Amino acid sequence: MGYFSRFPFIKEYKIQGKAYTGMDITRRTGIRNKSELGQDAYLIYTVGEGETPEMLADRLYDDPDMFWVIMMFNDSFDIDSDWPLTQLALDQYVQRVYDDPNAIHHYESAASGAWVDGDLHPDHDLIPVTNYEYEIDQNDKKRYIKVPTPQYAATIISEHNRLIQQ
Repeated sequence: MGYFSRFPFIKEYKIQGKAYTGMDITRRTGIRNKSELGQDAYLIYTVGEGETPEMLADRLYDDPDMFWVIMMFNDSFDIDSDWPLTQLALDQYVQRVYDDPNAIHHYESAASGAWVDGDLHPDHDLIPVTNYEYEIDQNDKKRYIKVPTPQYAATIISEHNRLIQQ
């Protein structure tokens, strides 16, 4: 079942005398009390190279159209910015965004790993992080997601269907 399949239709409206019926896509649902869920409601998953939400939904739920459940569960709404890029796409992104991918993006403290101002710490405590390394790290953070178990995914869909019709 696709995300929009249960959205209600807006009453017929007219534009320049021509009648239209539209779907009310302004409705929003969400997952309530995610912080209270037990670990039996989801699995920690590492997204593989080139894996899409549809591929994951197909493997977990035997339905690629349930990809939206995974995205919603992770508060991800934009596949281009919330899902990990492939290595090729990441390389292209870095080349497009940075004049020099190998330039220093920031420094980190060797002791704490925190971002530091290079002028305030001794040189022996500084680890330079390039633009490319920074973007790899940001992309890798997107690889670790939570996926609802099939049983909990069914609950999410039921709740979505109920709320969307209100």
